[in-house]
Amino acid sequence: MIVIGTSAGGALALFLASEHPEIKSIVLFSPCVALYNKTAPVIDNHWGLLVLRMLQNGNFMQNKPENEAHANYWTMKYRIEALVSFQNFLTNTMNPDVFAKIKCPVFLAYYYKNEVEQDKTVSVPAMIKMFDELGTPSDLKRKMAFPEAGAHVIASTFRSKDWQGVERETDKFIEAIIRP
Repeated sequence: MIVIGTSAGGALALFLASEHPEIKSIVLFSPCVALYNKTAPVIDNHWGLLVLRMLQNGNFMQNKPENEAHANYWTMKYRIEALVSFQNFLTNTMNPDVFAKIKCPVFLAYYYKNEVEQDKTVSVPAMIKMFDELGTPSDLKRKMAFPEAGAHVIASTFRSKDWQGVERETDKFIEAIIRP
């Protein structure tokens, strides 16, 4: 079984692989090892929900769609409790002990062009640090930046400017590492 995860799904794929060594491989597209906003862990405190509610002026996170497809296929509005719960998951699972237990082949793909043009949803430095802490032998793991993707969701035909490159490199990884 190959588990593929994007963003929050990437964090879930990492945790799943750490608990289930029978997983053959994981493919991570911009996994949320940590949020881009360095202050996000603050909401994991007992008063975090209150702070987030004050910052958001209510109980919901609201996103603006980039295009019609984005609005049709993504959740644009969700309760802030979801973000607090997710940050708690990140705080308690995205750590070196979990990463060291992952031994299967891993492909890590993310958007990074330079310090200004990069993923502003999840932390690229946290992804790279995680990659180095994986228990996977170095010959069975690959990391690759996609500088032309221009978006957090790099494998989406609706959001990424280089989804074909992401698809091509993912296929190369599967053919070279997983199928032999």
